Amino acid sequence: MRSPTQVLALLGLVAGQTLVDQSSKYVASPGSLGFYKGNSSAAVTFDQYSLMLDGKRIMVFSGEFHPWRLPSIPLWRDILEKIKAGGFNTVSIYTHWGLTEGKRGVLKFDGYRSLTKFLDVAKSVGVLVILRPGPYINAETTSGGMPGWVSNLADASRSNGTDFTAAWKPYITQISKDAAPYQYPDGPIILVQSENEFGGDSVTNPWSYGHTDHMKWVQETMRANGLDKVPTTHNDYKPQGEYATGPAKVDLYARDGYPLGWDCSHPEVWKELDASLDADHQRLNPAEPLYLAEYQGGALDAWNGPGYEKCYQLLNEQFASVIYKNNYAAGISLQSLYMIYGGTNWGNLAAPVVYTSYDWGAAISEDRTLTPKFHEIKLHGLFLHATPHYHVAGRVSTGSELVSNPKIFVTHLATAEGQHLYVARQTTNANTAREEFTLDVKTKSGAVTLPGLALDGRDSKIFVTEYPFGGSLMSYSTAEVATWLTLDGQDHIVLFASNQTTKTVIPTTSRTKPTISGPGSSITATLSDNAVTISGKPPSSGLVRVSIGKTVLVFGPYLVRSATLTGSTLALVGDLTITWNGKSVKFFKAPSGTLKSTLDTPDLKPKLPDLKSLEWKCTDSLPEVELGFDDSQWILANKTTARPARFQPLGGKVVLYADEYGYHQGNTIYRGRFSSQATGVKLIVQGGSYFGYSAFLNGVFLGSGQSSNDIIETNYTFPTGVVGNDNIVTVVLDNTGIDEENWEGKSKAPRGIRGYELLGSGDFDSWKLTGNIDGEETQDIVRGPLNQGGLYVERIGAIFPNYTLNNIWNSSASCTPFKGINQAGIVAYKTKFLLNITETTDLTISFTSNYGPQTVFPIPEGILNHRGENDVLLTVWSLDAEGAKVAALELTSSITLDSGKEIVTGVTA
Repeated sequence: MRSPTQVLALLGLVAGQTLVDQSSKYVASPGSLGFYKGNSSAAVTFDQYSLMLDGKRIMVFSGEFHPWRLPSIPLWRDILEKIKAGGFNTVSIYTHWGLTEGKRGVLKFDGYRSLTKFLDVAKSVGVLVILRPGPYINAETTSGGMPGWVSNLADASRSNGTDFTAAWKPYITQISKDAAPYQYPDGPIILVQSENEFGGDSVTNPWSYGHTDHMKWVQETMRANGLDKVPTTHNDYKPQGEYATGPAKVDLYARDGYPLGWDCSHPEVWKELDASLDADHQRLNPAEPLYLAEYQGGALDAWNGPGYEKCYQLLNEQFASVIYKNNYAAGISLQSLYMIYGGTNWGNLAAPVVYTSYDWGAAISEDRTLTPKFHEIKLHGLFLHATPHYHVAGRVSTGSELVSNPKIFVTHLATAEGQHLYVARQTTNANTAREEFTLDVKTKSGAVTLPGLALDGRDSKIFVTEYPFGGSLMSYSTAEVATWLTLDGQDHIVLFASNQTTKTVIPTTSRTKPTISGPGSSITATLSDNAVTISGKPPSSGLVRVSIGKTVLVFGPYLVRSATLTGSTLALVGDLTITWNGKSVKFFKAPSGTLKSTLDTPDLKPKLPDLKSLEWKCTDSLPEVELGFDDSQWILANKTTARPARFQPLGGKVVLYADEYGYHQGNTIYRGRFSSQATGVKLIVQGGSYFGYSAFLNGVFLGSGQSSNDIIETNYTFPTGVVGNDNIVTVVLDNTGIDEENWEGKSKAPRGIRGYELLGSGDFDSWKLTGNIDGEETQDIVRGPLNQGGLYVERIGAIFPNYTLNNIWNSSASCTPFKGINQAGIVAYKTKFLLNITETTDLTISFTSNYGPQTVFPIPEGILNHRGENDVLLTVWSLDAEGAKVAALELTSSITLDSGKEIVTGVTA
């Protein structure tokens, strides 16, 4: 540890600004083996500055990825390789309790739910892992990742209730046992998170009872089952110090941050920067490194939202430059962006707050293509990994004192050894104009004014002085550092700048004249006073090299996955719009010494089938409205009270909540019988935000409801002449998911018919209901418990490719989704098409429609068979008597690449 006296002497700090030794303030987590530097023999340790692996400081530069939102396992490697190529060394993952335990006591961790498969891929790729198993994860997924059956428990969720505790323990036990062999250094796991954004006990909130016990027991269960060689963490949803102290304290406290919020409708409007990161850190956990466990990498888009394109505009590469560099100015040493790749809410994964896409406006889009934000963040990662002294730099000053322009704000950081970092940004996020300035910096030779600096609107830059690279030193530069490397005993530093002149000074004892190579530019290099001074304006593209010696650079790839030098052969694997993977190419040596090659460009883009020209077959997917439909195998609704006391029925003799009868997702269908001469029916239906339903009497349409609210109450008058001696009211409901738990029991809000009443006379004699086939006993082992809903075509298995069409399917010319249905109801349409795309061609094919906010639905390879037959089933639900059709539906593709990714085979049907 440095001494306070050293820092004061070097930096001229007042005592309140000094980064002093805080280790005496650290209190270990109860029951932990201990991971604090100097008090632990663990491979993973930390102090107030950073995490350390085997005693070496590391910048944990992480992004969030949910493997279960990309159920094509071979593509996990593709995403992880892209994450690593983007400058990240770590990936943060949630595991999903609800996907693994659809029926209580039956845990399944196979296929896309396998934690060990993912950890094997991560280890192979060479990325570290932050494991976040919950048991509650939020994540905009149904019930926040808890199984549907948890909503039926009498205990409050996320409490110390006996039954709730007994419910989650088998899951956390198994996760811990599976993860234990993969803890660093034997595997990639470096941290494990307990719970998620979890509040403490509150005497004013009856739903928060037992939170401390719950948090403590989750950690104890992890450690008791072998997950004890890495620190536990927790992500506080705001900087309030939850579980930074106390009997449920974690080893390493963390917090979340979403500084620009969720208003994607106005992407040009930014909130001001959070200037309290460092102050909050010093207030809450100064003996630990500053860890942002979830930091804004994008934003969710809700139903009726503007679309993820707008979210990306809000949270683009400018956002990354300004906001993330503000974090570095605060001294963060662990940062995980939520999300780096979002994926897809396939099946019934989503909570009511989101729709199918989980793109998030992330750096890697849902279709796995890279955005400009990805490349901006990569520069940050390269710099931070190449600058270990960043971790031990203390804050010297903040404000505009060092610059010539008061519209510029600078944070000055420095180490006891004399290295300096200056993080410059606009004083206000509202300023989008170009601002030019000079900056006063410190060097070992004295004060220097850096000339010709500029920020183009929303931008931020990091300038360094006395910057070590290899055995060399850069005195200062007006360009930014990307990275450095040492090749054949020569030190090379990579600098970048845009739209400004630069000046760089590197001390040297060599008298050899510098050489310049690369695209035309105004760069000049002079040797004087034992230093090389490089000045001028770099070109807008390409690289300029000033050197004495040799180097190898790769120009222009979309992504380089790996580079391996074996003897005299440099093997490159990656993606380009022109191909070079695995093929011999001719090359020549440019005057600069760089190897160059011109490659043939194959015609990669395939011809995709025209969906309108295919042969479609159709069938009624709501035959349940007919009086004669056989519902003898349906469940008889016979419960008179619901287990969650807060959510009792709002009318009727029996409880009609789908969850009470084992149906937790997708469509639920009800049939209520009565023999009176009633004149109407009152229905109170609850299905989650933006749900819908339709009601029928004896096959005659009564009406539909849809709302942004999660509950709809309607009185229907029966049409004249429809009521007979035996009558059936049929209700089909679309469940948009179980609410996430907000410590108020919201995840227990029912789905289904909340209340009912016959109007005029009499009452219902009975109610029956059905949902996904077999309910919690689902036999679909491959896809898991959240894949299917309760529509007729789902229950008869018509959604599967091995289903054999029978005489209920019509093949007339009118049987196409583009002509649709001419009345209220649901019709299913089925077709097949072939694809023949080469194994090395990487593209994401999407179904594109005309109704938003989501109009493009990417289908990952493996779910879509790129080399064979594909089976498509589409349902059209008309909510009114006028009918409905699909106006447009086509197959489209995004960027097409000749790729070195893992060859993808189909997911087992």
